[in-house]
Amino acid sequence: MCIRDRRYAVPLDRANVVRPGRDLTIVTVSSTVGDALEAAEVLAAEGVDVEVLDLRSIVPLDWAAITESLRKTRRLLVVDEDYLGFGLSGEVVTGAVERLGLGGLDAVARHGLANVPVPASVSLERAVLPSAESTVRAVRRMEVAR
Repeated sequence: MCIRDRRYAVPLDRANVVRPGRDLTIVTVSSTVGDALEAAEVLAAEGVDVEVLDLRSIVPLDWAAITESLRKTRRLLVVDEDYLGFGLSGEVVTGAVERLGLGGLDAVARHGLANVPVPASVSLERAVLPSAESTVRAVRRMEVAR
């Protein structure tokens, strides 16, 4: 039986750890989950164990899952296809700091849409949106201990 032939429910108010890890948490949602998983595999070969947390929904945010993951890894990278200003990435970073305090986190970063209009060309759009490769570079900039 194919999965599309079965009924199932996904709890949208609960995030899902799609890849457990110990060195850094990538919090993401929607299409960037696949890129985050691909980046985590590349980084694993370099000795960096990345946890990938799929938010599944933005309202409500599953703060329990986010803080549980961050208490373990102490490092946060929010990956989102939206602009960095005034969006999900800022909300997750702010909420994490409010809940864990500055002393509860060793590193925090955001990775999102470059500060340019989204191009109409698919090839140019790919150049400005987060990808697995650009996510790997964002983690490397965080200088996660190996």
